[in-house]
Amino acid sequence: MLRRLGFIDTARGRKGGIRLARTPDSINIGTLVRSTKEDFSLVDCMQSGNCAISPACRLKGIFGEALDAYLAVLDKYTLADITRNRRALRSLLDIDLHAA
Repeated sequence: MLRRLGFIDTARGRKGGIRLARTPDSINIGTLVRSTKEDFSLVDCMQSGNCAISPACRLKGIFGEALDAYLAVLDKYTLADITRNRRALRSLLDIDLHAA
């Protein structure tokens, strides 16, 4: 899916693998999440709307507002923002700094 969406490139074979198709600073986290997640319904009524109390219920609006806030925060960041601490991440993941 990530390849089809243009986030990564893949290659088969001995020297194959996976790499980013774009620079980390051009991959927005909000866009990535929206592209890979099909359903953002936090409660059933957000999707179906088949609820007897829907005309009087405020829950759908509250959860809609919360979802908007969640996505707005993700929209502020790119992949580059969450990988700026590469040295610490490599150490925690036991990745050789001199490899590749």
